[in-house]
Amino acid sequence: MIRMMPMLLLLSCTDDEPFHAVGALPEEQRAAAGRGGAKGRSLLDQAAGAPASTMPGAAEGFGGVDGLIGGLRDRKPEVEKDDEAPAPARSWFPESFLWAPAVEIGPTGIATVDIAVPDSLTTWRVLGLGFSPGGAQAGATLEVLSTLPAYVEVVVPGSLYTGDVLSLPVQVVNTTVGALSERLDVRITGAGGSGSGSLSVSAGGTSARAVQLVADHAGTATILASFGAIDSVERTLAVRPYGRPLDRRGSGAVGGGVSAVPAGAPGPDGELVVRVWSGAESVIREELNGGGAVPLFDDTILPRWPLAGSVYDFALAQAATGLDPADVDPDVVRSMRIRAWQPLARAGRAPSTSDACLLAEGLRGAPTGTAEGLLLDRMVDNVRAAQAPDGSWTNGAATVDGSLLQTAACALAAGDDAGVRLRTEGFFVRNRPRLDDPTLAAWALASGAITEAELRGVLQATVKAALVRDQNGAHLDPAGNLRPDGVPIGVAEATAAAALAMHDDKELASALATGLLALRRPGGGWGDGFTNLMVLRALGEVFGGDAAIATDVQLLIDGVVLDTGSLVATGHAPVTLRARWSGNAARIEVAATRPSPGLVYSWHARSYAPWGPAEVGAAEVTVVPPKNARVGVVANLGVNIATPSTASATVAIGLPAGVRPDPAGMDALVGQGAFANWRAAEGSVVLENVAHGGWSGPLPVVPALAGRLASGPTRLYIDSAGAALAPPARWSITGP
Repeated sequence: MIRMMPMLLLLSCTDDEPFHAVGALPEEQRAAAGRGGAKGRSLLDQAAGAPASTMPGAAEGFGGVDGLIGGLRDRKPEVEKDDEAPAPARSWFPESFLWAPAVEIGPTGIATVDIAVPDSLTTWRVLGLGFSPGGAQAGATLEVLSTLPAYVEVVVPGSLYTGDVLSLPVQVVNTTVGALSERLDVRITGAGGSGSGSLSVSAGGTSARAVQLVADHAGTATILASFGAIDSVERTLAVRPYGRPLDRRGSGAVGGGVSAVPAGAPGPDGELVVRVWSGAESVIREELNGGGAVPLFDDTILPRWPLAGSVYDFALAQAATGLDPADVDPDVVRSMRIRAWQPLARAGRAPSTSDACLLAEGLRGAPTGTAEGLLLDRMVDNVRAAQAPDGSWTNGAATVDGSLLQTAACALAAGDDAGVRLRTEGFFVRNRPRLDDPTLAAWALASGAITEAELRGVLQATVKAALVRDQNGAHLDPAGNLRPDGVPIGVAEATAAAALAMHDDKELASALATGLLALRRPGGGWGDGFTNLMVLRALGEVFGGDAAIATDVQLLIDGVVLDTGSLVATGHAPVTLRARWSGNAARIEVAATRPSPGLVYSWHARSYAPWGPAEVGAAEVTVVPPKNARVGVVANLGVNIATPSTASATVAIGLPAGVRPDPAGMDALVGQGAFANWRAAEGSVVLENVAHGGWSGPLPVVPALAGRLASGPTRLYIDSAGAALAPPARWSITGP
């Protein structure tokens, strides 16, 4: 335990990572930590210890190089040897682990905070901030050493690629004043390789050994290293497939209980991820996770059309107001609302008729008396005032069809005004022949202005006859219709209008709404902001009051159940199902024990194809690995970037595991004008604002691990769009 006065405590590692705060420690992590936390000394005792000094170690056994990172403790060894009771494996290594934002200290001025110490052998930094009831503030920091008299450590990278062969460093540190001699065992699962042998470590010394790890397949590799019964450590690392990722996405409705997922040939490392969810509130939750942008492909994000997208984001935040905070982060909703409100407020100062209709629809349901509610009232008044004497809203629409669609959208936004609706119905009646088009008929019905029973029945029959039904519900094909702004009407927009048009036919409306759920793009949304807005309204009206569905779901491949999950009726969180398969599956299915309308899934299949040559075009990038690369020695990576002379480019250069840019050399290149800035990330270095026309030269890097290791691909971007791609390469790196 740590006794401190402040009201706020944060604890993080100071060895390699910047100081930052994390959330409260989950109970399961406390339990895991209890199996292998730091042993031998209390935290406060450890805090009094001096930093370890360096001293050569002695080595014998299965060969390798001796390390120079030892330490000396001025006392006899405190290691208990017991061949029948090996030390529990240390396996919990967070970079930060304590966040205590409200520690009440009471009248004594002292509070006690119980913590589970991670298995990391490092120096932790405690930051305490406090204040008194009168507003006085104070703060202090404390460094706490967590260590053992002797320990084993494995240096692992963040990840490897299949086919990598890594010389895995394993070191034993002896901080006592007596020599140690034990058996060092290294066992690897999930990859090839192992090693064992006797090892002697002198007093205050360090010995290092290298074990070859062969990443022969994708997945997770686990390394368990033990130094007799003194210490044991477990490390894991991800092994990623080596190949160009190919992604296919889709969605569907479970509907009848069993639905086929279109399958391809993903290869041996292929993976299928299926998310199953239900109801309109689940859609709201999923859309909020998108953060207001629609992914088009792996590395590019396209913002929604500015005003319509902002209106949709605001409506989405409004719809999320009643959701449980456990389902939707209130901070995400608040942030989305604030970002969306600014363009809405600007557009509302002097809106065009179409913008006023858009704003009135998006602000629908805003609380009375609030800024949003006042803007809504003004936009509705503007919409009603803009109606022409013949009952239409033309707003410059070039065709009769455009006027019909504009009128339907504005009538929907105008709300329940009897006079407005009566004039609107008259406009539709006068243009009755054009309503033989199913999409125009659906929009006229969706406006709520068609009250005459016979005409309503005829238009509903027109819409029904045009609907397409399949295992994913129902949808309406717009057949080439254009919106007043000239944008083609999509299937999702037409289906949303049909769902609003058929709201009094519960079964058919549910089928249309289910079809909308199936049309949702896995990255988020159904189209532009206006389309998303209409879909959100349709789903809210059809499914808004429905409870979540309680059912078990299964993912089957060729009739074999590979993953299962459960949806519960008390929340709207989706279920994620995963499976790997070799690409020869005949049928992939998602099954539910309780099928019902609104139960849908989205799927993402990723496969890996062999890398081809570098892409050639207006922009090109090539990367040549350095020759004779050695651990700890600066090596020159050959880079050639060619871009248009007027373009600003950003290049993310893929690096193998353990390879980092040399800071001094990179800063020198910035000074020479090769690029404006650089930043390092796991497995890459990013060059920002490369000189117009490109740059060619050596890029200094420093390897930290030996072996034959693959880099990631190199990607070149111009104005945030993908422009060129260079395939990865295998590097040969020798030991020091």
